[in-house]
Amino acid sequence: MHSENYCIRDISTYSYQKLYSIMREDLFNFDSALEQLKDKPLSVKDKVKLEKICTFKIEDGKVRLEVAKGYDCLLQLYAGEDATLVEKYKAIKNGSYGLNTLYTKNAAINLAKLIISGYEKEVKEHLNIKNDSDLIKYFSGYTEDEIAVLNDLISLNIAELTARCLYRLSMIHLLGRPSLNEQDIKLDYKLAIEEIQSVIKLTGIKQDNTLDIALIINDKFARHAATVIASSLINSDIDSFYKFHIVMNPNDSLTEESMEKLASMKHIRDYSIDFIPFPENVLDLNLANEKIEFSDMWPPLVMYRLYFDQVFPNLESILYLDADIIVLRDLNSFKKLDMSNYIVAGSMDTALTYCTLKVEEECNRKINNFYKNSGIVFLNLQNMREKQAKNMVLDAMHNSKCSFAYPDQDLLNIAFHNYIYPLSMRWNFYTYFIDRDNYFSYFIMHYAGKKKPWNNEEIKWTKDILEKYQEIEKYYWRYREFTPWGNKDFN
Repeated sequence: MHSENYCIRDISTYSYQKLYSIMREDLFNFDSALEQLKDKPLSVKDKVKLEKICTFKIEDGKVRLEVAKGYDCLLQLYAGEDATLVEKYKAIKNGSYGLNTLYTKNAAINLAKLIISGYEKEVKEHLNIKNDSDLIKYFSGYTEDEIAVLNDLISLNIAELTARCLYRLSMIHLLGRPSLNEQDIKLDYKLAIEEIQSVIKLTGIKQDNTLDIALIINDKFARHAATVIASSLINSDIDSFYKFHIVMNPNDSLTEESMEKLASMKHIRDYSIDFIPFPENVLDLNLANEKIEFSDMWPPLVMYRLYFDQVFPNLESILYLDADIIVLRDLNSFKKLDMSNYIVAGSMDTALTYCTLKVEEECNRKINNFYKNSGIVFLNLQNMREKQAKNMVLDAMHNSKCSFAYPDQDLLNIAFHNYIYPLSMRWNFYTYFIDRDNYFSYFIMHYAGKKKPWNNEEIKWTKDILEKYQEIEKYYWRYREFTPWGNKDFN
């Protein structure tokens, strides 16, 4: 990571609110949205509009209450009278995220009512509940641990009620917060996986919401890619199906053993995976070597993502993920972005903000909307083809007055600078922001830089910052435990 580091780290000074108000057509009034949720039924157009409002609150809220309100907004939206079965489970999931962010009385009662909806009589008789106050007391987790009550309701042997209780339990076991009192239970991902699988069997919900995801790795990074896959599957929505595409250097491909291991995690969730050698004659390596400072940390294969429109000629879009991340949310949210006028969606690289100045002043290029990190990007492959992205990249290399220290990232920002959709930084949380208390919510954790959970790179941090990093580092090992490599070695 560069030593000259003019970072914009604080969400409150992040400027994304202004950017999003332009990029997302309009910044809707949240309070009015909550009132509109009371209108029944909502048109498809209104539901899409309200979903944007709720999501904006979650992605860019600066305090816990704002983010929690956003999740409760989605709960109410997905739990309407005309809600599909899948939407009801998404409502339970968002309600759980909200309570994990901040317990509020209204959110707790909304989630409790959703879980027992249609079975109020049986539940109230079983728990001796007479009114909403009793519901809060005995069931919502607002005063007592919720787990015992959920298991008690499962004993009623009502299939749909059992499925809802199991899904809520799975979220508790993933998030570790069963009540307002924050008496954290031990995280139990294995139990959460079993509970989700039981929900799928009980409900018959199909994994038919498909997303294509690409990773670029060699054999050295196979175990880390497996951890990305495991975390993605564990935190996916109940109807999500991921198609993983592993892109490789044909001269440095994965071993058969690694390929088999990467394809062997269907005990978590069903998914598909294929292995694609990068096509020859797509990347002009002679020109690239003239302009790019390739190294062990940034070998030529990092450039492949800039040519995905040619690697995947039959796809309209694809999500690219680095192999040093942990996914903590469902990834199908990327498909809801309005990418009609954009080539790529990416999050601002707040640790490298000065690179904007470097690229503008030294490389004679204007960079709009700040410098973006290329580790998590959603690519509109159709627009890449129509706008001839390959030529845009070639022009950027030809016309550059300097070499590129961060090859793919510098080129992505220069070549596509007028076609970049700004993502919330919560979709690309940098683990070296550990000294910032207001990073209480994130969707993808990125172990960017030289320090990784699996290496012994020494960083000069203070004791308290090091302790915070070690806590964040545990996420990697928790998810890697569910891969064929396990969590016992540090390679």
